[in-house]
Amino acid sequence: MNELSVEELTENKVKEVLEYETEVMTEQKARTFAAKVQQAKIGMTFNRDRNQNKRIEQGQILRIITMITTDPKEREKYIKNSMPKLLTEKK
Repeated sequence: MNELSVEELTENKVKEVLEYETEVMTEQKARTFAAKVQQAKIGMTFNRDRNQNKRIEQGQILRIITMITTDPKEREKYIKNSMPKLLTEKK
């Protein structure tokens, strides 16, 4: 069985909703349509939140890089905590 990613599933659901024929809407079709809309919303919300978290993480990485490249004391503290073997002992 071919496993689809969340992005692919969401894209398929959105396409289904957009292509759904609503001209002759029976009660059963209305429930089906509502269920497809809900699934598409859940997928889009999941994708939005995941992308937002990636952007937040990238922003934090950029702030750390900026901090350690502009402030020598912060750079030394960062290296001491993350890669202590790179610092030579001061005498």
